[in-house]
Amino acid sequence: MISIGDSDWEESDEELLPVITKPLTNGHHGNGAAVNGYSEAEIRTETRDFYTFEDLQSATVRDNLDLVKSVLDTGDYDVNAQLTSGWTLLMYAVEQGHDKIVQYLISLGAKVDFDCQMFYPLMACFNKAYLNHDNVYKCVKLLLDNKAFVNVHDKYHVTPLMMCARHGYTSALELLCQSNADVNKQDQNGWTAMMHAANENKRSSVDVLLKYKASPYIATYDEGLNCADIAHNCGHQLLYEYLEKIISPDRNHFKPAVSVSNDDKENEVPSCHKLRELEVFLTSQELGHLIPLFNEQKVTFHMLLTMNQKDLERMGISQMGIQQKLLTAIKGVHGSELEMPDMSQSLYNLQLNCRDCSKVLKIYTKHLKYLRATSVYLLGQFKNSPKILAEYSTNAPEDSGMITNFQNVHEVAVSLRNNIECLNEVLSDNLGCEVIPGDTHGTKTYSSAWNMGYFVVGLGLT
Repeated sequence: MISIGDSDWEESDEELLPVITKPLTNGHHGNGAAVNGYSEAEIRTETRDFYTFEDLQSATVRDNLDLVKSVLDTGDYDVNAQLTSGWTLLMYAVEQGHDKIVQYLISLGAKVDFDCQMFYPLMACFNKAYLNHDNVYKCVKLLLDNKAFVNVHDKYHVTPLMMCARHGYTSALELLCQSNADVNKQDQNGWTAMMHAANENKRSSVDVLLKYKASPYIATYDEGLNCADIAHNCGHQLLYEYLEKIISPDRNHFKPAVSVSNDDKENEVPSCHKLRELEVFLTSQELGHLIPLFNEQKVTFHMLLTMNQKDLERMGISQMGIQQKLLTAIKGVHGSELEMPDMSQSLYNLQLNCRDCSKVLKIYTKHLKYLRATSVYLLGQFKNSPKILAEYSTNAPEDSGMITNFQNVHEVAVSLRNNIECLNEVLSDNLGCEVIPGDTHGTKTYSSAWNMGYFVVGLGLT
């Protein structure tokens, strides 16, 4: 192709004009500016050499099927070519719910299982929350009818079913379920499609999932919450009660709705994925710009404390300097002394009520989360640290006290387990109900923990 501005172009202006222009038949119209009475759109129509792939992207997003056809029908462009974002035209078409363009692109051979960093066209169908439900359904059906794999997932194990349930596209959700989508699949946080629906108060999505045998009993990895707990924590009281009746049909009372007027900020509703600790941590490391990334991917502070370099890379954090800063800070957290809560001596002279006990248990849970994160962190180090392996061959672990300290950890952990089981039995007996359902340890564990003298309590963990 010779550009219009090429100095070697020898034809006269009179010969050039009929090629690049076309008289307006209905007056000036189109989106572009007029040049000598001709619109930019009409000039482009007559000179396809001027179209870029970004023009095709724009036409696809704007649902301009005629323009998409006029350009792709020339055969000058590969329908599966990647744009600067890495997406294909098909992904942009399904994201906007433009089913007619989707059908046309598939007819040209657009790949329905194209992979852009583990993000697929079927997932792009649910990337927006405000689309027409019928259009979304049509796009999903076109993809599935053309053999798109229904159980694809991204690098965080989020599936199209989860995204669909979250936005409440019920007709598309039912179609996915009918196509054998895994209704109980869990993402990296342990969240199922049911939990995502509960988080967004989508009762219609919950009903569809229940119809296709989704389990409401599954718990998250981090906090052990089921879908009813998530609905309650997000302030969706009606959905919580609905789910709780399914999970515990014999229970005749429900937890009260969480009030935002409560002075205890730990009980505020607004977010089920609180990032306060994480925000403070990242800001203190001058990495506050990463907060939106962690928020988007629902990574909690305790999850961050278990991460290694490969985990950070999977999140999209590839800069070596930032990786080193984070890993150094993580190591520092695990190597620091555990800070105990500031509790006055007078607390121990009082008889606690239920609210007091609840606060103490929250503190207990917080410390245990840190300890669990440290356990995962150490596990990764034991498996992968070349320094530990090298020193082990010279019997250095004994010299350093590592083995002795691990034996101490094991002793405390066993005592802690027994203590928790003892607490469960005493509380269940006093309240006249089974606090932890399915406990099978019984009196033997109770006596063992009692004779140990509540060793863990002496450590200040409670």
